[in-house]
Amino acid sequence: EEYAKKEAVLMEQIREAEKAVEKAKTKEELALKEVQEAKAKAEELSLAVTKAEKEILIAGSPEITEFKVHFNGCRDLLDKMSEIITNLKIDEKIEDAEKLTKALNALCTQAQID
Repeated sequence: EEYAKKEAVLMEQIREAEKAVEKAKTKEELALKEVQEAKAKAEELSLAVTKAEKEILIAGSPEITEFKVHFNGCRDLLDKMSEIITNLKIDEKIEDAEKLTKALNALCTQAQID
């Protein structure tokens, strides 16, 4: 009888461990999917930036050259901020990731020039 109780407890622990493993696998799969989506978006944006850089080079004025320097610096900062947000999502710090995403979106909205 005592053996049966111990076996039942162990079996329950095994079931809980299996559930935890499945949950971790699901979270890992979701995180990997988000990373893949972020990489795809980054590649798409990189192509757009390359096109914009080519257009800037065609113009060739000192103002355009100065703009390009600031543009590249801004792009690097945006990449770093996006990476931080992605890492927060991977670490399951969703609330923090959402706050930073809203802040980044607000900054981008503010930067829009008509």
